[in-house]
Amino acid sequence: MRDRISWQPWRFDAATYTATTAAGGPLTGKPADAAWDPDLRPAMEGRGVRIEEELVLPALLADLR
Repeated sequence: MRDRISWQPWRFDAATYTATTAAGGPLTGKPADAAWDPDLRPAMEGRGVRIEEELVLPALLADLR
């Protein structure tokens, strides 16, 4: 889809991931590279936790203001 439609992930990059103190459960599944941010996969593998949107809702809402 990214090849056909120009889009930019919103707050789904290594900088945002590492700056977020909230954490969900452990990462599961097969790791995949993020074409838009080559640093995201290593950051996620290093920390090993998932971060759901609900955990960062205040930041997402602030972006919309």
